[in-house]
Amino acid sequence: AISPMHNDENLDWNPSNEKVFCIINTSATTGKFKSVPVRWSQIEAHVKASANVLGVEKRDNWLVVLPMFHVSGLSIILRTLYNGTRATIREKFSEQVVLEALETEDVTMVSLVPTVLQRIVERIQAPTLRAILLGGEFIPMPLLQECVQRNLPVYKTYGMSETFAQSTTFSVKDHPNKLASVGYPLEGVTIEIRNPDEEGVGEVWLSSPMLMKGYLNKEPIKGAFNTDDIGYVDEDGFLYLLNRRKDIIISGGENIYPKEIEDVLYGMNGILECAVIPVSDPKWGQVPVLCVVTNHSEEDISQYLLSRLAKYKVPKRMIYFDALPKNSMGKILRQDLIHTVERT
Repeated sequence: AISPMHNDENLDWNPSNEKVFCIINTSATTGKFKSVPVRWSQIEAHVKASANVLGVEKRDNWLVVLPMFHVSGLSIILRTLYNGTRATIREKFSEQVVLEALETEDVTMVSLVPTVLQRIVERIQAPTLRAILLGGEFIPMPLLQECVQRNLPVYKTYGMSETFAQSTTFSVKDHPNKLASVGYPLEGVTIEIRNPDEEGVGEVWLSSPMLMKGYLNKEPIKGAFNTDDIGYVDEDGFLYLLNRRKDIIISGGENIYPKEIEDVLYGMNGILECAVIPVSDPKWGQVPVLCVVTNHSEEDISQYLLSRLAKYKVPKRMIYFDALPKNSMGKILRQDLIHTVERT
């Protein structure tokens, strides 16, 4: 564990705000990674903005099971050091490692991705836990509803390497009517929706003191940053995401959002993992294909979806897996799935 340092005389250090602290590679779940230089000014802004939402308590002890070469794990360590609190670090993730640490290590905070929380949500026993930071990918609505029913202190969050983790965050317990949202902008974060349609859905752009100045060896960012996400902002300022732009399926001129189909399907008991991907089709241009981990038959899944979605949104093929491919963060590797499906 990292212990707190309360004696300010032990640390007399003031790095330049514009000095690069480290270079982080993006997750590359949909293609080639990019390199993001992270400056001290971004880290300081992030720590302060995060503290305004999550708070800081002397007893805080953050369980670290996410990789520290990724922004999600690294940001935990830096928040801990800046705030003078504790961290409990585990060498690698397993369900049992997380559950045992939550029960025995006086852990108050933990960051998880949905695929991990989904597997342990029914077994969490953590009387000292005050925050579960949940992000990294789209979060199934049934999982959030179960967390609310179990009174788990989940904070849903949206961020990326380019913004040094969080840009929006909110407590699902405090705002149960906003479960579909990814959160409210942190202090200093401005969200814009550009090129909106008649329903206000458009490109998500953001500006923030946590935002990078540009990718390594690329042109610097001027003004706001295009996240490549598609979404909208409600009347209370909460951000909602429909999908990554590159994940949207255009079939016969109709936009199909994989997240919508996946959210519906996760409401069916026995769906362990699923991802909807685009596959080329000579008639429609693209069609949705479902990659799924379940014992349900294709007919059962089709009937379930047909009763809840328009027919054109129902996947034209279903491919069964023992487990979907994921990166070290637990994010589903959709590009790998597309390559696998196209080869079969």
